[in-house]
Amino acid sequence: MLESRPLGRIRFQLLGPAGLFAGHPSSAVRVSAQKGLALLAYLAMNAGRPVARAVLADLLWGDRIEAQARQSLRQAILTLRRDLGPASASFLSVDDQFLSLAVEPDDVDALQFTACANSPDLAQRQRCLDFPWAPFLDGFSVGAERFDEWIVAERHRLDAIATRVFSELARQFDEAGDGEHAILATERLIAIDPVEEERHRRLLALEARYRGPDAAFARAKELVARLRRDVDAEPEAATLALMDDIKRRRETVAGLGPRLESRSGTVIETGAHLATGRVEPERPSRPPWLSSKAFAGRRGVGLLAVMTLIAGGVALLGAMNAKPPNNSVIDPSPIVASTTDPWQSPPLPSGRTGGGADPRKGTIPIVILPFKTYEDAGSVPMIADMMTDDLTNMLSRVRYFRVVSRQTARSYHMRQIDVADAAQELGVRYALEGSVRIHGDKLRVSVELTDTASRTVAWAARVEREDVNRHVVLDEIVGRLVRELQIGSYPIESARLSNDPDADALSYRGMAALQAAFSNISLEAYNRAQALFAEALRRDPQNVMARLGLGSYHANVAVQRLVPDADDHLDKAREIIMAVIRETPTISGAHHQLGIILQGSGKLKEAIEAFEQALEINPSSAGSHAHIGFALARMGRASDGLEHIRYAMRLSPKDPSLAIWLEFAGSAELELDHYQAAIENFRRSIALTPAYPRPWAGLVAAQALAGDVEASRISTDQLRTLAPNLTARALFQRFARLTAQCPRLQEGLRLALALPVRP
Repeated sequence: MLESRPLGRIRFQLLGPAGLFAGHPSSAVRVSAQKGLALLAYLAMNAGRPVARAVLADLLWGDRIEAQARQSLRQAILTLRRDLGPASASFLSVDDQFLSLAVEPDDVDALQFTACANSPDLAQRQRCLDFPWAPFLDGFSVGAERFDEWIVAERHRLDAIATRVFSELARQFDEAGDGEHAILATERLIAIDPVEEERHRRLLALEARYRGPDAAFARAKELVARLRRDVDAEPEAATLALMDDIKRRRETVAGLGPRLESRSGTVIETGAHLATGRVEPERPSRPPWLSSKAFAGRRGVGLLAVMTLIAGGVALLGAMNAKPPNNSVIDPSPIVASTTDPWQSPPLPSGRTGGGADPRKGTIPIVILPFKTYEDAGSVPMIADMMTDDLTNMLSRVRYFRVVSRQTARSYHMRQIDVADAAQELGVRYALEGSVRIHGDKLRVSVELTDTASRTVAWAARVEREDVNRHVVLDEIVGRLVRELQIGSYPIESARLSNDPDADALSYRGMAALQAAFSNISLEAYNRAQALFAEALRRDPQNVMARLGLGSYHANVAVQRLVPDADDHLDKAREIIMAVIRETPTISGAHHQLGIILQGSGKLKEAIEAFEQALEINPSSAGSHAHIGFALARMGRASDGLEHIRYAMRLSPKDPSLAIWLEFAGSAELELDHYQAAIENFRRSIALTPAYPRPWAGLVAAQALAGDVEASRISTDQLRTLAPNLTARALFQRFARLTAQCPRLQEGLRLALALPVRP
């Protein structure tokens, strides 16, 4: 504890064990209570932005009644002031409504790292190596469910950023011949996931190349010991092959050295051999059609993966009485009819099936986990990512399946997980994982389908082909699978999105940026996606994905009211999306975006029709269910709407749009006069995105209608900070602009803002 001396510049260490320092790493600030430190960490990650007391009380004491939670927050603030001393007045800002910290992003290591990683300047990105990487708030927990959920979400987000930047730096330094920095970047990559062997193979190759076989051999022995100690496993075959070649080269250069032995004492002999010179993990020469410049479109690659898994899906269903290639027996229980099938889609407002399963059968819930790759450069990682997305999109069209959203599936990317555990966490029956690699001049795709109930591999396949003509070769693979698995005339739809590999890559990156913007709702985040789509269209004006993404950009910045000319953006979005639908009417995402546009224009009935059309094509479209639910709630059918919103959360429980869906749920509960349930949903939404104003408006109304005048006043003040230039009347018009369709929101906001009821 610091006495009364000035604190000076406060710095936060949040990567790794939590720490607070006054100007210098040796000047640690002691915080006596864990929840006090948790409070400071949350405020620090908000970079000086005021956070409402209600949010913090709910985040850390959400298991208590509101009065007790507020009292606990007051006590925590008093304890913090005592710990920090008199100088805390200039550091911790506290008033009746808000708390904030006087810190700059450079004073918080996690924020500083993120800024460096996202900088367009290479020198700034290279500064990421100055950070000793460790998981966000490693080992920190206060027993508060919502705070712990926030830690997990931040940890996954930061791990993904770190994986991207360290992989990029390792490749760039290696290409520049800077071995020491390439090794350092790869060591940082390993720190994110220490048991991911592919990363260790990269490091062994770099060690052999730049430091010699002796150093690589020593590192290999450390790896063997770590795997045995930490995960009770032997190295993978590819790792053993690389280690064997390093050993051979070491013996050639420096004479015989100690042998690597397995646990049984037998000498490891894999028979692998790498040419003398640069020692690398298995990375044979890449055929021209898979190079980063020659990879054009996604038709063939997508079809390969689609047919590989659809074949397994059809075997699962028993539709053609075909057995899986390995003759394993798959439990048919998931397709037994059930009157309480939790995965069956709620009925659509029109009464259409929405692509629902045959009522005589149940639905089969499945997740497609991100495909792995054994290369970190060139086009192969992107092929794996695109393949995962194509596979999810195509399998989502099969009426018997309910496929967990790829946005949720991506949360498992680069994580060392047990596949069955991941499937059980999501509540699905099956999980499919796969890998993509190049072997010589061949593309090899392997897939495994795991039954989460029995924790066994229910079906597996591997397909590989040599280079001839990419589209011809991959179409031939599809035909072979069709014949072998007796799928018959199963309908396959594909489209060659682009013949420009750079445009395809830019479009894919744009879609990833757009998804990130959903969890960081700001004009700047959306603009990053827009810039990528614009560049893709400059290269290829007919690129379907880029056009769809650009339309989505205009629609979202308009409906979120992030721009003053929202109507102009809606008009642009409608023009772009309608053109895509006319040319390619079978794209579910285009109909979904049309629904967003119509909903933003107040045309709720027409919006529901568009969302239903999206579900006819893709019954697993979580976002379409969520927006149908929101529209129904605004049309006076809140109970029906809640079914769809909750179903969306089941399909994608870790979706980037979860904060928006929680706000939808809160609005529906509000219209049902379920004020406490509404408050709960609005608070959960706010905890995920504190700067998103719509849940604040709902919270204001719900608290006012529940009779909690003081809480509503505090929330109203927070809402005003998010829209500082708006009068009470303007606030009302912005957040209750469809007041005829949401009377409780209208009533609550009028009450909280002290606005008269107009005759």
